[in-house]
Amino acid sequence: MNKALTYFATVLVLTIGLLIPNCLAVNRALSLDGDGDHVIKNPINNFPTTEITAEFWMKSSDKSKKGTAISYASTASHNDFLIYNYQNFTPHIANQNPGGTEVSATDGSWHHIAVT
Repeated sequence: MNKALTYFATVLVLTIGLLIPNCLAVNRALSLDGDGDHVIKNPINNFPTTEITAEFWMKSSDKSKKGTAISYASTASHNDFLIYNYQNFTPHIANQNPGGTEVSATDGSWHHIAVT
């Protein structure tokens, strides 16, 4: 499996578990092989508009691509909520970019990332 995509599969499993009822119930799992995998949930009802926390586990040693860990778009914007660039995590909220965090997760180890 491509190591750069290993984190993506993990993020998707965690995200899907939050968005689809009973997805992570006992004896149920989503299996992704890391080769072009992605999931789209449309629509997402009652997406938070004033406060949000997103967290995920990821593992990557890819230092050549910036990558997007989480992306939420609506009809109003392509970047309502975005966690971008796993070399220097950069949150985008309502198309506002406060700048990079200087937090990286591309050392080949597992990382628990939380953005509030």
